[in-house]
Amino acid sequence: MNLKAVARETITVADTAKTLTTATYVTTTFQTLFARINVTTAQMRATFDGTAPVASTTGDLLNPSDTIEVWGTADLGNFKAIREGSTSAVLQVTYFGLPL
Repeated sequence: MNLKAVARETITVADTAKTLTTATYVTTTFQTLFARINVTTAQMRATFDGTAPVASTTGDLLNPSDTIEVWGTADLGNFKAIREGSTSAVLQVTYFGLPL
């Protein structure tokens, strides 16, 4: 399998839960298999099962410079993030997949 980067986006994570942009990774020109997400600027919490993350209590705590991978369209659709403190985190997201 020869995966390639098929799309990218930058997401600012503030005090309301954010998701990945469906229109960026679901298209008629490629099949997205996973996203590589780099956390920058500030801490954040993330969930992968569709539940809402809550600052200080719910979700995986991620720090600036952490990198995570989210595999499969179901988990991409269920990903949610919220900032941990008063500073918004910024996510640099690269999607990988196969041309259709």
